[in-house]
Amino acid sequence: MSSDSLVEMFRVLGAGRPEAEIYQALLKYGPSTLRELSDKVDMVGSQLHQYLKRLVRLGLVEVSRGKPSIYRAVSVETFDAIYRSRVESLRKNALERLKSISAQAHPASREYGVYVLRSWRAFRIRGLEYIRSAKCDVIVCGDSSFVKPYWEELRKKEEEGVNVFVILYELPGIPVREDEVVVRKARKAVSGDMMVVVDSRVALVAQRRLGPGERPEYGLSVEEPVLIDYLEQDFFNRWLRGSVIRDEPVRLPSCFTVNRLALIEAQRLLSEGRRLSLTAYGRYTGSRGEAIVEGIVRDAVVDQATGVAHFVVDTRAGSIRIGGPDAVVEEFAASRIELRGA
Repeated sequence: MSSDSLVEMFRVLGAGRPEAEIYQALLKYGPSTLRELSDKVDMVGSQLHQYLKRLVRLGLVEVSRGKPSIYRAVSVETFDAIYRSRVESLRKNALERLKSISAQAHPASREYGVYVLRSWRAFRIRGLEYIRSAKCDVIVCGDSSFVKPYWEELRKKEEEGVNVFVILYELPGIPVREDEVVVRKARKAVSGDMMVVVDSRVALVAQRRLGPGERPEYGLSVEEPVLIDYLEQDFFNRWLRGSVIRDEPVRLPSCFTVNRLALIEAQRLLSEGRRLSLTAYGRYTGSRGEAIVEGIVRDAVVDQATGVAHFVVDTRAGSIRIGGPDAVVEEFAASRIELRGA
């Protein structure tokens, strides 16, 4: 009998279970006449002949022109090539159709929310998709088995100038693989949520509630700015408490959407005697209009006791304090910060 996966492959090609069984019989017994094959697959001649015609048309079976005709299956390698070609054709046509539908859609205002992903495979693929879309910064945390499929893409994004911060958790049976780390900034911390946050715009989060060796039952795709801010604060606190695996200085110019990470990196550069210029994109506190502030960084303040975290920047109009997107006591709330050497 044909396995379900093999039958699915034949269905993609426009055939089905009978054709799958005939092809397997020809592979097993070798070239056969219609009568010989009829005995092997338990089908009447007229019915078998119709299935064979379809297999010949699909290129999966070859037929001699003698009398009687002899049928033989193409090699497994040829079958694989035919299948891959068909799948690629279907994929290309389907994507073109979907993209045309998307292009015709009316633009809508952005909707914030939280979406549940029940498929772990979809969760992992979405994480890779988000990382590839990063323009400014990426934060990732999880055990080594969770982060491993992302290392190569994280390395590529870092080479493109994206800031990458990774926290690895050590779990029972899943040790931290420090030798796999390929980015400039990574730390080790106690266990926590598995998370990917990109440009403070989208986030994925999941928990191993059933144990370290079990996949999460579901994950969350978060597009709500308030919740993303809480996730980033949790990451930042774990980052400060974590032990260093790799901690190389950020390359300038450098872009951040996570204000606190920008602050501690600026503190490090300032302590080394570097002079920094800053461009902040956001709004003045109490205003809805977008604005840009440029100046020289005089100080980078992070007070864990009070929660105060802001840049002090000297501009042409005077000194100004620049906080994160939720800034209230500062004069400017920044959603993105760019640091450069001055």
